[in-house]
Amino acid sequence: MIRTSFIVIFWICSHVTYGQPYLNSINLNFRINHFPDWERGTFSLEGQLSRSISPKIEVTGSISYVNADILSYPDINVDSYVGKITERNLAYFDLSVKTTLFELNEIPLCSHIFFGPSYTMGGEFLFYGIIDVGFPEVNGGTLHRNSLGLNVGFDLSVTTLKRMEVFAGMKLRTFIEGKPMYSYGMGIGYCFNAPFDKKKK
Repeated sequence: MIRTSFIVIFWICSHVTYGQPYLNSINLNFRINHFPDWERGTFSLEGQLSRSISPKIEVTGSISYVNADILSYPDINVDSYVGKITERNLAYFDLSVKTTLFELNEIPLCSHIFFGPSYTMGGEFLFYGIIDVGFPEVNGGTLHRNSLGLNVGFDLSVTTLKRMEVFAGMKLRTFIEGKPMYSYGMGIGYCFNAPFDKKKK
């Protein structure tokens, strides 16, 4: 499912052409995710594809996955999570329009804001408590998620070695069902022209 979605997002991004040196970029983001009902942040990787449609606007598709159990941290107070979500296995699919806030060609430094639709799927574990069945066992139930939402955020990037891009930023997601979340982190990307891009004089 994730592989198919990644191909679909790349196909959407690849069918809009703009004549600049490098029309596309593929990025890998290292993010810390925070949920309002959790004490700790969780780590995830995010794959991203971008396609320029004008000098100031890009279309970006991204996929990320959160797989974490808050009770696995030894310093967490288990009693404070009774009746709350303690485990999340969620995939996030984001499609965003990114616009340039400012850029400094001398450095080169560039800042963007972005927004667009999101979709999440997966499951969350609702913790009822610890029961004793001869040994301690976690008791609870799984909530299945398939929900639409929105994403919005900003980033700051620096292009190095002509094709390499280093960036940092923050993203907020909110959904019709389930808790909102925000993430922040850093990433690295590679700018390229795909075979379907025709060189313009």
